[in-house]
Order: sequence, then C-alpha cells, then structure tokens
Amino acid sequence: MKTAKQLIDELTSAGLSQGKVSEATGIPQATISRIQNGKIADTKASYWNRLSAFHAQHFAARSNSLTQAAAA
Repeated sequence: MKTAKQLIDELTSAGLSQGKVSEATGIPQATISRIQNGKIADTKASYWNRLSAFHAQHFAARSNSLTQAAAA
C-alpha cells in the first residue's frame, strides 16, 4: 500500500499541481504540501482514502486515454 506522500508525489510527477490535487480531494493545499514535504507522516485515514481514490481515478482515466489514442 502506498503512503499519502507517494500518492501525491506520483500525481505531481504526472503534471498535477498541489492546488489541483487539493481541489480534487478537498484536502487543503497547505496540508498537501506538508504531506509531500514529510512534515506530516501520519496522515488521517480520511485524507489517505480521498488521495487514493483520486489517484486511482486519475491514472485510470490517463490509461484509458492512452489506450484510445493507441487504437486510433
């Protein structure tokens, strides 16, 4: 299972800003920043659940668009 920091790192590496992650998850941007910078190690379960759901949704949509582009 990935940590909240790993989820955020993967999302931002994929081109999303902390602000976009915040907007999509409802987690304050300052909290996203603190998690990503390691200042919050023990993330609330509700935050982890929201990050995990958004991470899965984002990468599933990205995978679908790549598959469709390859088929065209």
